[in-house]
Amino acid sequence: MLRNHFQTVGIDPSFRVADEGEMILLEQEAVEETVNRAYKSGKEEFSGFLECFATGKSDMAVQDTILQIYHVALGQPWPKEWLEGCCSMYPEEAGFGEEDPAWMEYILQDTKKILTDARYQICAALKIANEPDGPY
Repeated sequence: MLRNHFQTVGIDPSFRVADEGEMILLEQEAVEETVNRAYKSGKEEFSGFLECFATGKSDMAVQDTILQIYHVALGQPWPKEWLEGCCSMYPEEAGFGEEDPAWMEYILQDTKKILTDARYQICAALKIANEPDGPY
């Protein structure tokens, strides 16, 4: 479609679509430049991000995380709004109060379910172990 209507969109008629390998290289260059700019900015938010995702002296884990988030966001109907929604789930301050974020409530409920199930399984195993013909 673009090849047939390049003049309508205002792009160079000699354009070409990048192949997958070129796209990967361009993404890698972009994320490297982004991380380098963030280092130079010295912002506290970036330092916190590094503490969570950097491993060792390499930035590869940080860059991989950024690219994974980027690819997931691209799979959403409205990537920018999706990213903003993700950010809104986390509080600005580190402390949690009366209004815990939704994800914290989910984690608490899920943990309670897992622990309840584990308790049930342990009690059942103890009952079997205590039977006269139970396991040794």
